[in-house]
Amino acid sequence: MAGPGSRASYGQNGTGSIETLGVGMVNPSISNETQRLATARDAALTQAQAKMLSILRNRPSDSVEDQEKLKAGILRDAYVVKTQWADDGTCQVTLRLKKPL
Repeated sequence: MAGPGSRASYGQNGTGSIETLGVGMVNPSISNETQRLATARDAALTQAQAKMLSILRNRPSDSVEDQEKLKAGILRDAYVVKTQWADDGTCQVTLRLKKPL
């Protein structure tokens, strides 16, 4: 269920958490370095959130309310665990959700 750049641990370790990795590239047309890095981070975060939503949407859930939240794209309680930057400005963001819906 979890694809590349995604980890879901529901089994023996009992963490019940989901982690996803998003990668964002810098936009070379932006001349301001701070804006370029922020744009790359935003792209990485968006990708990590999309992966997490995909994992959650493919999980069975008995609750209609949970399904409605997922349809709306709400990721409550998900937080950034790690942000890493490469020399070329590429950003990697690891997003974790401790207690999935």
